[in-house]
Amino acid sequence: MKKLLNFRLPLFLAASFATGVAVYYFVLVGLSILAIFFSVAFAAALIAFLIVRRKEILKTAGFVFIFVIFATAGFFDFKLQVNSFDNASLGNHYHTVEGVVKNVTVTTNGYKLILTDLNVSGYGKLNYDAAVYVTGSCDAEQGDRIAYRDLLRDKTHYYDGRFSASDVAEKIKYVSNVRANELEIKESIPNIFQKTNLWIKNSLSGGLNGDEFAVSYALVSGNSEYMDDDVISSFRAAGVAHIFAVSGLHVGFFATILALLLKKIPLNRYIKTAIIVFGLFFYAGVCGFGASSVRAAIMVSLSLFLRASGERYDGISAWSISALVITALSPAELFCTGFQLSFAVVFGMLVLSPMLTRILSFTGKRFSSALGTVLSAQISAVPICLYSFGSLSPAGVVLNLVLIPIVGVVYGVLIFTTILGGVFGISYITLFLVKYVVTAIIFVITSLDGLLWMIGGFTFGAFAVCYYAAEIAMGDIVNLKNRIRTILCIALSLTLCLGTIVKATNEAKPHFYLSGNDDICFSVFSAKKEKVLVISEFENNFSVSALNKITGKEKFAEFDAVIIEKRRTSDKIMRLVTRLLTVANIKTIVAFEVDSAETIELELLINKSFPKIKLCLFGDGVCYKGDEYVYEYSCNGAALIATQKEGAKILIAANTGDSESFESIKTERFYYAVSADKTGQTFSRIGSQKYVSYRYNGVTSDAQTYGYLKFYV
Repeated sequence: MKKLLNFRLPLFLAASFATGVAVYYFVLVGLSILAIFFSVAFAAALIAFLIVRRKEILKTAGFVFIFVIFATAGFFDFKLQVNSFDNASLGNHYHTVEGVVKNVTVTTNGYKLILTDLNVSGYGKLNYDAAVYVTGSCDAEQGDRIAYRDLLRDKTHYYDGRFSASDVAEKIKYVSNVRANELEIKESIPNIFQKTNLWIKNSLSGGLNGDEFAVSYALVSGNSEYMDDDVISSFRAAGVAHIFAVSGLHVGFFATILALLLKKIPLNRYIKTAIIVFGLFFYAGVCGFGASSVRAAIMVSLSLFLRASGERYDGISAWSISALVITALSPAELFCTGFQLSFAVVFGMLVLSPMLTRILSFTGKRFSSALGTVLSAQISAVPICLYSFGSLSPAGVVLNLVLIPIVGVVYGVLIFTTILGGVFGISYITLFLVKYVVTAIIFVITSLDGLLWMIGGFTFGAFAVCYYAAEIAMGDIVNLKNRIRTILCIALSLTLCLGTIVKATNEAKPHFYLSGNDDICFSVFSAKKEKVLVISEFENNFSVSALNKITGKEKFAEFDAVIIEKRRTSDKIMRLVTRLLTVANIKTIVAFEVDSAETIELELLINKSFPKIKLCLFGDGVCYKGDEYVYEYSCNGAALIATQKEGAKILIAANTGDSESFESIKTERFYYAVSADKTGQTFSRIGSQKYVSYRYNGVTSDAQTYGYLKFYV
């Protein structure tokens, strides 16, 4: 009789460690009930395991002990990482900051610099990095030591409605916004990895320009930040953007190139293997030691050493060792999209590919193998793509079958010609033909309307566990009779479908978002047939990035109404509308009444500049009626009351600087009261079940600390 499980110790250890990390994650995000359930379920499973295996009680008890040790290690390793991140807060003050540029990326308004080796006035050397957003032209490059004086804000481990996994994993604790002329470049001290990366970039830029350079640099280094937004969006819509994440495809080809170079050199096979492994990890360092590149380097290295020693290579064990190493060094990586996609895709190829290849064997050996590999990768990526990006592209199956072989050849040629061109300074010659091949790839991908094939608008949530459980059941990790395997997969699939429907129904309930900072404070009321934006405070040149995040998350491109609190000049309203239209279309603008001269001017400006937008001016009282809420101005326009059709009232209070402005509504009872007043004094005049602030005030929960807040009513 076959064993139920094809036991692999590395997989057992990795799963044990990840269990501990997951339990602390549930505690961290306020899901203690899930953490308790998870712990009790595993404890029950272990007890059952001991009972079933009572004839081998010592061996079984040993495995239970190992599980407890590794799960505990995962729990406290993650707890220590998060606590260290939180305890590094400096209190949001102005400081003189010095640091070395670790990475440079292009943004809409300038550049984003990641500074490491920080030295902050009053604190000295820090162990965490800073993200510096620079407005204007910036000459800083990797390895430059720069200095500036500005507000250094702390990041939190929870932001934009989710755990800030990438910030915690990459140790990016602080953030500043500075102008380019406020930066001082002191010296250039790049490390060996940064020097190599810069050398590659300079070599490529010597023979390529524009999109050809950006795509080639992304393909070689994994850095897609130089790519035009439209180009990278086209690759994502086509389902082939993964070629810009340095992973098994790149590392495998790089290992092949190194093996070919060493083939004729008379060296011991272990020395050759060691040289190749060193080269792989050096390449991972050049690419920033991303999770996918490190995972691929570990797996390929294990494969090479086992092959050199004549031992059998097991892909799942190598996958498990890679996961355990990376999460032990940084448990937060487990919740980073890059880590999840990289490991899920490879796991799918290891588990599902053999079965799919057998099913597709009628298409021929080579084609069935290729199609089985691509399909297994796409299938495994589905839950993560839906959750992280909101959509996925089935067309990627066909495109990957065609593109991957071409990209493999292009990658190999790029590596060779980039090195040759850089060494002899003839990149314009060596990259001449490559330029046209890359241009052709870009043309084909951007010409395809991948959005026509996109699937999205829902996520599996926690029910993704059923999805991956079914994937495991279909593989060779568990030995089941075909009938039992089929019944189990059907049961898991039904649970997944029903759970997804229930989750989607719950998310469709009316809710609203809050987002606030020094530039803008706004609320977004979202119901099935209603999208209303309430602007409480704004500066002339406010950033629309926070609003972009919410409209992207909600998947809508038009506001039924934009309601502006307080009396504003026509000039300010026009500036506001112009910037808002870069995010979404607007049907109606609702503003608090202005004097007659301003009214005439505003109507003329709106009609001339935005003829499709309806303008409505109101005093205190009902100003807009939606399907779910009725909105009314109060307190001379300083407050907006949104009344849900079931009767719940939400107060959105602008910042007046005078809490007595809200005297007229002190007898009202609200379900939520939201204030833009930094002092929180507004709440002393208002009766509400729950209080929340746009901006940090040290008294209540606030949207500024967490990026945005989401509430169901």
